[in-house]
Amino acid sequence: MPTYNVSKSFNWQGTITDKVASVCRMFGLTTDRLTERRFNHSCQLEINNGNIIYLTGPSGAGKSVLLRELEKSIPASDRVNLARIKLPSDKTLIDCIDGDLITGLRMLSIAGLNDCFCILNQPQSQ
Repeated sequence: MPTYNVSKSFNWQGTITDKVASVCRMFGLTTDRLTERRFNHSCQLEINNGNIIYLTGPSGAGKSVLLRELEKSIPASDRVNLARIKLPSDKTLIDCIDGDLITGLRMLSIAGLNDCFCILNQPQSQ
């Protein structure tokens, strides 16, 4: 069972405006302390072969940061980044999957792509 330790730090890079200074005073925070502040995102994940990981959280919680850092910690030979997989735009999604129909439907369903119109749409390039 591989264990991944993922972390990322950010320095606060905002501008000290009158409103920012007022918010700092309301919370008892000095602007010096704010500019020296680092925001840290970190977690430890244990992922077994065959596990499907579902990452959820509110906007700005660090989901994308976590995924980018997790991808870096996985050996290159084991990485799969769906955004980097190029699909032909002249075929339906089901026709892009090698193998028989049932295998293709099973694979798409596992990936959460089991809506009929999704399966019958043509992939769009970004």
